[in-house]
Amino acid sequence: MDFRKVMNSVAFICANLINQTEIARNTGISQLTVYRYLNLLEVTSIIKRIFPYFPARAKRIIKTPKVFFIDPALAVYLTGYSEEKVLQKAREKGTKIIAFEAKLTDSPSLRDVKNLLKFLEKFPEILRGVVIHTGEEIKWLHTKILALPWWYL
Repeated sequence: MDFRKVMNSVAFICANLINQTEIARNTGISQLTVYRYLNLLEVTSIIKRIFPYFPARAKRIIKTPKVFFIDPALAVYLTGYSEEKVLQKAREKGTKIIAFEAKLTDSPSLRDVKNLLKFLEKFPEILRGVVIHTGEEIKWLHTKILALPWWYL
């Protein structure tokens, strides 16, 4: 259960600076155990720590990394935002939701985004859909779906 607590806690801070002391405090687990669990998650390719880039190598090592889940769907599941009821109740004041989908194609078409369109129809409060692709062109596939090359991000 302790391992699952750490995974859940990391899911909530995904794409943010990782603070092992804060995770230990939030989960009630020792900092050494959190450190070991994070290493295990990284070795098994469940998470990846990304260190900031600085021209000085020493500064890269000292600065705090951000943590990312290799499988973003796992992070979503662990946060509890995978159930429709939870998604409908999840509201943050002043924010808009944008749905993202990645496609391994140079030229995405409307046919490629049929599931994204269904998702947008099911959740009309979502502002837009964005399809990330391997091509060069930025184009609208639908009134609510924009196709962007990966390098544009």
